[in-house]
Order: sequence, then structure tokens, then C-alpha cells
Amino acid sequence: MEHPAEQSDLFEQFREQIREAIMQRLEALSSEGRQLSPNQIQDLIHNLPRLTEKQVTDLGHKDSMCPICLTPFAALLAEEEMAVAMDSPALPIEELGVARLSQEWQCGHLFCRRDISRWIQDSHDSCPMCRRALMRRSEGDTSPPPFPGPPHDDVNGLVFDPEDLPQDIQELFARMTAGGPAGSFTPMFIPPSSTESRRDDRDEYAGMYS
Repeated sequence: MEHPAEQSDLFEQFREQIREAIMQRLEALSSEGRQLSPNQIQDLIHNLPRLTEKQVTDLGHKDSMCPICLTPFAALLAEEEMAVAMDSPALPIEELGVARLSQEWQCGHLFCRRDISRWIQDSHDSCPMCRRALMRRSEGDTSPPPFPGPPHDDVNGLVFDPEDLPQDIQELFARMTAGGPAGSFTPMFIPPSSTESRRDDRDEYAGMYS
């Protein structure tokens, strides 16, 4: 049986592989939109709300995962909670947790803060999921708008076909979304249905960072 620290390292490696593969796919699908200015990038990231567990649940995403890194929101919230309690967290606090594109002109999609912040820092001016604009369109702007996004209560989907990913990433994607063989990261990738078992799994996940 793998030591918790070793399992945590493997999880982070797999998570980064998934993130890079999906980011590359999103970049390929992204149209040549307008580039964000440094001030717009700063404002967008600064205004991303930091969601609580209750807010994620109330939005209907208790069992959802980030559509970019495929990490369950429950695990992201547990990671953030542990980092706040640590003197020297592995990642900056501002990169942890769950964020939502919540402005009235935005689509309402949820992401892990690290991934949506990186997307914005790369100067993309639309949601990676639906291409709805991140910035409010000014009056007199005659450029064509991105095509409309889904309703705010739409569940997170995927903007790619898993079969388009490299074979090793396909296998990892299937393992993450189906639970994989017994003992293979199941608590991190299959959020439990009951509140009690969910808390147990959050504690188990958090133990990897202690």
C-alpha cells in the first residue's frame, strides 16, 4: 500500500497531466478573440468569488468537478481548508478553492481557482467552457460577440471528447471519472453521496497534506 505522501505526489502528477492536456485542447478550440489588457486581467482575477462548500452545494455542484483539472470541488475545498490551517501551504492560498464566473453578463460556470486564473492570465476574454464573454461589452462595440453560453444553472460539462486526448491521458481520465481499480484514488475522484461519508473522505484527502 502506498504511503499517503506518495499517493498525494502521484495524484498531483496525474492532476497536472490532465490539466496540461485539457488546457492544450482548450487552446486549440479557442478562437482568436480580443486580448485582455493587464488591468482587465487583474480586475477579473480579483473579482472571482471564493465559494464556500455551502455555496457550491446550493448551486447544485456538490458532486461536480473542475472541467479543466477534473478534481472534485469537494477535494478542492478540502485542500483549501487544509492550506489555510497550515503555516507554509504548498500552493498560494489565492490559487486554491473554487471560483465562479458570477457577474451578471457571465455564464456562471465553476472552476478550480488555479485553472480559471491561469486561463485569464493567458489573456483569454471568454469562458473556456462556453465562450461567453468575461468582460462586459461596452456601448458602441460592433465586434461580433462570442456565441451564447448555457443557462446559469447548467451543470458543468466537458468541452472536448476524451477520445481526442493522448492514450495515456484517456486512461487516466477513465480512471478518475470511473473510480478505477480498488484503492486507486477512489476517495478523491468519486465524491460520496452521504454527508457523513463525504466528511470522512474530505478528512482522508486532507490527511495527505498534513
